[in-house]
Amino acid sequence: MELSNKILMRYFWISLGCISFILGTIGIILPLLPTVPFYLLTLYCFSKGSQRLHQWFRQTDLYKKHLADFVQKRTMSIKAKFKVLFMVTV
Repeated sequence: MELSNKILMRYFWISLGCISFILGTIGIILPLLPTVPFYLLTLYCFSKGSQRLHQWFRQTDLYKKHLADFVQKRTMSIKAKFKVLFMVTV
């Protein structure tokens, strides 16, 4: 019983991570969906569900472009802030 519960939770985290990854990727195109929060959720879910997926996501260009600086330094560049503000305004 305990093992099946762990497996179900693992699949839950992986599924939630995949959904948030898709929404974050759509958010690159649509300014109504925020990209960074969905990618943060993806990172968290993949770390809970699968170390392999977590490592894969950290190697993607999407992570490096939109999230790496925020995770490491807890700040966003001025360019990234203006880009977000521009997309939301449009």
